[in-house]
Amino acid sequence: MDNKNKKRTTKTIKIKVNMVTMPSYKVPASLSQFISSRGMIYARSKTSITAKQQRKLTTEIKRARFMALIPYTYRHEI
Repeated sequence: MDNKNKKRTTKTIKIKVNMVTMPSYKVPASLSQFISSRGMIYARSKTSITAKQQRKLTTEIKRARFMALIPYTYRHEI
């Protein structure tokens, strides 16, 4: 069997986001849909957002983590 022709598929999470309603660090509940249960930020391929939106989203999540609004990992539950 030839494995070269098999396409690798990934499960994508379709989340509609535009730059006007981009989640803010001030509302941690809106950021939780972009974070896995283990506390990792979902990749662009999973969230299907643009690179610019992904950079802004990552910054907002890191700000919320720094201010202890959301946990860094799943072991640090608030």
